[in-house]
Amino acid sequence: MSLLSFVLENTPENWNYISYYSNNYELFEIDEYTTEYKNIKQYFNDTIIKNLYRVQNPYQYGRFLIRKEMTGIYAEEIVLHGIIDEDDLKIALKYTCDYRRYKSTKGVDNNKHPCFYYSFADLKDSIRKYNTIENYLYVLVLTKLINPLKTQCDYYIKYYAKIQI
Repeated sequence: MSLLSFVLENTPENWNYISYYSNNYELFEIDEYTTEYKNIKQYFNDTIIKNLYRVQNPYQYGRFLIRKEMTGIYAEEIVLHGIIDEDDLKIALKYTCDYRRYKSTKGVDNNKHPCFYYSFADLKDSIRKYNTIENYLYVLVLTKLINPLKTQCDYYIKYYAKIQI
């Protein structure tokens, strides 16, 4: 059995079935009347979400599972990462938030990892410092191991929300 086959057999229960991934990831828009949408909406308080997408990336998810096993750390937390530029969103989804590949580095510290926030208010305040917010803000909702970040395998992207500012 291949590693990809194993990961596909052990994906989160809310993932849509796909037998073959031809891209690094697949996006599925989440309907606002679902429980899944309501669970994610809680991280955004009263902010209006224009679109919410589930990100299904079995490669990223598989690396995350291996990292959990390797470190023996199983506790997880939800964090947010903001992106101003739509091209950077595509880079983040493909390369697991590798800020070094972003075209627009606004809102990102010179750190080995992207900036993660525990609340949408903190994320928005941080990005406002740059006074360059376009019409939309793209917010990634990630699951992160509760430990100091060492690699991009310590987190994976679960959702992204497109928010009109």
